[in-house]
This record gives sequence, C-alpha cells and structure tokens, in this order.
Amino acid sequence: MIPRDEANQACHADQEQRDQGPAGDAVPERRVIHVEPCGRKGGERAEEHDVDERVKAEAQRLGVADQVIWLGNRKDVPRVLTAADLFVLPTLEDNLPLAILEAMAMGLPVVSTRVGGVPECVISGVTGEVVPPRNAKALAAALVPLLKDP
Repeated sequence: MIPRDEANQACHADQEQRDQGPAGDAVPERRVIHVEPCGRKGGERAEEHDVDERVKAEAQRLGVADQVIWLGNRKDVPRVLTAADLFVLPTLEDNLPLAILEAMAMGLPVVSTRVGGVPECVISGVTGEVVPPRNAKALAAALVPLLKDP
C-alpha cells in the first residue's frame, strides 16, 4: 500500500522488480494498492489532480499500470491495511510518518526510505527494510524477499 506522493518511486520499483527476471517473475500476483494520504481529498485541487494523472501516466509508460489499484482517499485505512501483505512508503522528506506506525500496528512489514526518523522505527531485517531515498533498484531489491515471504 502506497500513498500518492511517493507512487512514482513505487512504480519504478515495480518495473525494476520485473526487469530483475526470475526474482520479479517469482511474485506475479503482487498488486500495488494506491491510497491517498490521510486528510487529503484526492484531486480536489488542480495541482493534486495533475499529480494523480502524471503518476497514472508514468505507471502506464512503465508497463505496471495493471498492477496498481487506485483507491483514492479512504476513511477505512485499517480495513485496507488488513488486505495488504506489506506496506511501502518511499518517502523523500517525512520526519516520522504516522502511516508507518499505523502499518506496523497492523503487523505489516514496512519498506521505507532512510529519511528523518524512519530508520529509528523500521529496523531492517526485523520490522521491514530501509533503503536510500530515490533509489528504485534498492526499493525493488528490498521488496522481492518480502513479497515472496511476507
């Protein structure tokens, strides 16, 4: 499950995973669930709608659009989390994203980026994996083993 702001990174990671050959092929049933961040009303402002359309276009260009489920803004995020096998937040600047804590409270492994306080709560190999920001290859590499055995 991935909030919109970082969905481009997730789309690139999904493409990287596919490009890895056998490792990517080993998890063909994966789906990316795309949910709006809490408190946002997706597409309400023109620039948010533009971001949504750019992310969808990028997913299409990368050939991963069929793997993305676009849920938009949800009030039942705990229910959505129960359907997930892991939580991905390739954030670029958050200090300590509440979404990560919510996912961990639901028992999900978390894959996120080494920014702000994220490395203090996501322990690589224990509660998930932490990767460098803006690195789709590292994100994909962290996802494969968790997708094979969440």
